[in-house]
Amino acid sequence: LRELMQQQPQRAAEQRATEQRATEQRAAEQRAAKAAEQRVDAALPPGWIEDVGRDGQRAWVHVELGVATTTRPFLHREYELPPGWIEDVGSDGQRVWVHIELGVATTTRPFLHRHHPDLPPPPPPRGHVAGPKHLRAMREGGGGGGGLPARPRLPSGLSTRDMLLDPQDPPRTFAHSEWCGVRDALYNFGDAIVDPSDPNSRAQDMAMTMHYAGHYYGEVFSFTAHQCGRLFVEAALVVLLGRHHTGLVSIPRLCHELAPGPHSSMIALLNDLNEFARRANHDKSADITPGDKPSMVEKVLIVARYVLTNVLGCDPEPYTEDTIPHDPVGFPIALASTKDLFRGPSNTRPLTFCQAEWVEVRNQLNDAGESQAGDYAYRFKRAAMAMNLLQHYYLDVPMIVGHQGGRLFGERAMAILELEHNVQTSDIRMADRIAAMQAKVPPFIHDAFEELRKKGNKVDHIILGGVEGLASHEQVIVAENVYTIARFLVDNIEGLIKKQGAKS
Repeated sequence: LRELMQQQPQRAAEQRATEQRATEQRAAEQRAAKAAEQRVDAALPPGWIEDVGRDGQRAWVHVELGVATTTRPFLHREYELPPGWIEDVGSDGQRVWVHIELGVATTTRPFLHRHHPDLPPPPPPRGHVAGPKHLRAMREGGGGGGGLPARPRLPSGLSTRDMLLDPQDPPRTFAHSEWCGVRDALYNFGDAIVDPSDPNSRAQDMAMTMHYAGHYYGEVFSFTAHQCGRLFVEAALVVLLGRHHTGLVSIPRLCHELAPGPHSSMIALLNDLNEFARRANHDKSADITPGDKPSMVEKVLIVARYVLTNVLGCDPEPYTEDTIPHDPVGFPIALASTKDLFRGPSNTRPLTFCQAEWVEVRNQLNDAGESQAGDYAYRFKRAAMAMNLLQHYYLDVPMIVGHQGGRLFGERAMAILELEHNVQTSDIRMADRIAAMQAKVPPFIHDAFEELRKKGNKVDHIILGGVEGLASHEQVIVAENVYTIARFLVDNIEGLIKKQGAKS
């Protein structure tokens, strides 16, 4: 007992020492882990953080303009991609190719991509052999045997998206360098003309419509048709005829003036392009489809090259596939947009509704279409689609706002009311349709349609400033009048659908 009592202080001291060593070891491990995290954060590009979601999976998150996008997939869809890859839609509504391994996702979208040693590189888009990543790697390698020539200087702001990278409907008859070479030569030619009364100055407008058509080729095919079919044709006819238009023009009439003449070979192509625009812009016409996109841009390039070489006497810019940037195309937004109409400058914010009211009305229009069948419900869904695209591009692309809100939403909402009130008109002109509906709707709805028609006309015609799009206050006018009409439809949806069902 005496020996045990003598050993007790020694054992207590040993126990305290053991506990102290364990505490110090845990503290060292925590410091090492924190240092490792700091090293990981330091290795990430600016604006990126490493995060763990509620599901416990690790993800790299990028914050841009207050909106966080992540590499972790949201909606998984099967796609013709190599094993382990899926097609996905991120929080910004854009489509990406995603690979998941060990619970960590990486994506091909450039501003979301981070190279990770444990993950394979993204696959090239279908049909693309020498991917731009390979070219960039060679170019970044600098001089010495494997380097490529420096990229040419493109006109500032023109798109470098490669339509041939579209996985579904790429063009078939030209290379990306050909498209950019013709477009940029037209832009440079028109940009050098000081006198705006010179008809050849419209060459720059031709180039700008090619820019928009190519940049949004994969995202909004109705907008590509609008650019290729209406604005491009108007600008090309100014150069071909050698005079400016004096008012709103009839494309078939102007095309007729080319015959007989040296440019008569362009008539069929210009009329075809105008037909694409008519189908995209008017609800009474046959719908435009994504499969029409290749034919549209192929015909645009034929006309553009003819104007550049045969009328203006210039050659395309000498780009090659190795020296031109190959950026991926965008993809249609597959989800209801979450873009906030009110996050821009004060002069772009609507005053007659809030974000929640807009979303509620848009969703109710879409739900009304989803719950029915036939042409009537189809119009509801298409009206909701126009609202969705207007919302998604509201602060970024004023021309899409004018086209989706001023033109397409107005056309589709008018078709719903025509069905309801049994108003029959064979004319596709919106002014005549509004006049025929005047006695059937309240005055404020008539006025709202008139405002949308005016803004739709502005982005439809070169002479009204179509290439420039809408000013900020005009965007507000479009959004407010779209909401006014949409709210009127929603307030009457139940009665409208019941009546249409009885008619059916």
